[in-house]
Amino acid sequence: MQRQRGITLDQKVRYLKEVESIHALSKKVKPPAGKSWSDIADQRMRFAMGQPILEKRAEPLRIKRGGLHHEHSPRSARIIERTLKTGMLPPDVVHSYHTGRDIQRPKFRFRDIYMPGPERTTAW
Repeated sequence: MQRQRGITLDQKVRYLKEVESIHALSKKVKPPAGKSWSDIADQRMRFAMGQPILEKRAEPLRIKRGGLHHEHSPRSARIIERTLKTGMLPPDVVHSYHTGRDIQRPKFRFRDIYMPGPERTTAW
């Protein structure tokens, strides 16, 4: 038989409620012979707090190239959207991720900018 490596969060909460009920029981009922209710409650508390909480493994990111927001899994869509909203890319990218429309912007060119050429130096 294999030992369990941890407990779920719900189980941990149940153990803590059980400790509370043991303390409430101590006011009404005598403890078993050779023990006290506080020792029993402390034992349960030590067990519950010593166990690690088991968490579900996160599903892997499945990113579809060119996929829109609604075409991804909920977790992947949240992570992609959060990444796009960091400000590294223009807001148009987030908008096109949601709607699928590609906004046409003029391309930046240096053609119209005056740039002086190298100055001639006279040889002495």
